[in-house]
Amino acid sequence: MWNDELSAELEACSRDVKLRPLTITRVGQLDALMLDTEIKNLLDEQLEGIVKQAPGGEDVLINNRPEIQAVLGFFIWYFSVRINAPTPGMALLNLRFRNELKFTGSRKSLTSLFNDTPTRFQRLLYLLGTVFAPWVWARAPRLELIKVEKVWVACNLINFLLFLKTGKFRSILTRVLGMRLVYDKPEATRSVSFDFINQQLLYDGFSEMLLCMLPLIEWNRFKRIGYSILRVFSSSTKNVDTRGCAFCGRENACVPYRTNCGHVYCYYCIKSQQHPYNCAACNETIVSSNVI
Repeated sequence: MWNDELSAELEACSRDVKLRPLTITRVGQLDALMLDTEIKNLLDEQLEGIVKQAPGGEDVLINNRPEIQAVLGFFIWYFSVRINAPTPGMALLNLRFRNELKFTGSRKSLTSLFNDTPTRFQRLLYLLGTVFAPWVWARAPRLELIKVEKVWVACNLINFLLFLKTGKFRSILTRVLGMRLVYDKPEATRSVSFDFINQQLLYDGFSEMLLCMLPLIEWNRFKRIGYSILRVFSSSTKNVDTRGCAFCGRENACVPYRTNCGHVYCYYCIKSQQHPYNCAACNETIVSSNVI
């Protein structure tokens, strides 16, 4: 058992040897939160599909959405945090909650203690903060909570910046309750592969580059060049007396117009072009057109 003698001995050792502080990867803690959210959404989709099959199920979903979310959150808490077990997302990333309030003073340099899990009171407050509070927030009138929402967003931003700096307490609730995420099995290392991340970043950068460049390309010019090449290899399109549109390829042009080069266009096709432009059939510059 822990006593004053052990505390004094640990403090003396800490002065002589500089212990390395416990560090938990920030990306692992955030990934655990995202995994828990995705699992909850999957359960919500399954429950929604079941309820829709019942008579009046869609009305139940529309009118009782906050209650359904609260019930799902309660069941996740009941089978995980209530019994000091990790949530599904935390279990996948080898994480668990520990009571950081026990690691003060001479115990601050320790990595673990016997029975360092959160107390029953902390777990109940965690239930209120993660299940009951969101339900009250969803049911409360929005106009009365605008100022509270602004303050909450600002506090979340400050807490996130502190989390990025120290790597402790990913949310305001866990910071207030003193429930810190640590490795469940410190000897089990987590191998992180960045191949998929690098590939995703490459694709995102390439797509953003295309989104910036595509509006700068004059696609009509490429269309005209393509039509000209096709008409060179197709003898049937060399007849300038045809009433087919040289731009869209329609056999009978809609409200046909004949250009100065002798080719026929639909009214919309010729009016939608930006002047000056070249004929899609012969690449000659069009300066005039008359209705047939």
